[in-house]
Amino acid sequence: IILIAKWKEIDTHYSNGLEYSLDDISNTLSVIGIGTCIDTDLVIPNSINGIAVTSIQEEAFSYCTNLKSINIPSSIISIGSSAFGGCSGLDTIVVDSNNQVYDSRNNCNAIIETKTNKLIQIKKQRHGPPTVS
Repeated sequence: IILIAKWKEIDTHYSNGLEYSLDDISNTLSVIGIGTCIDTDLVIPNSINGIAVTSIQEEAFSYCTNLKSINIPSSIISIGSSAFGGCSGLDTIVVDSNNQVYDSRNNCNAIIETKTNKLIQIKKQRHGPPTVS
């Protein structure tokens, strides 16, 4: 099942129009693409109509060059490879401080798997190789 999320309230602080897939077994949602969303500052919700948004699939936002910022909620427990690959305009990455799997420690503008210190995504690089500390 593929869903395009649209809220009735125009002033919501979440990005409208993202494309989701519903997992019937776990009753959770996965972000699978940009859908009809035109936001450059992407805010993924914790849930939609009471159904938790728990993952971002592989290449979900791959080559969305207009993206400037991403906010990852506390509900996200899985991020697929290259989910934000090729997002050349990406300047700001924020992971909710209550997320138990990923972090963006010390406002580092990156998505880091907390347990392993694995770097999942870093904002566009300007100089030198990425590091995790």
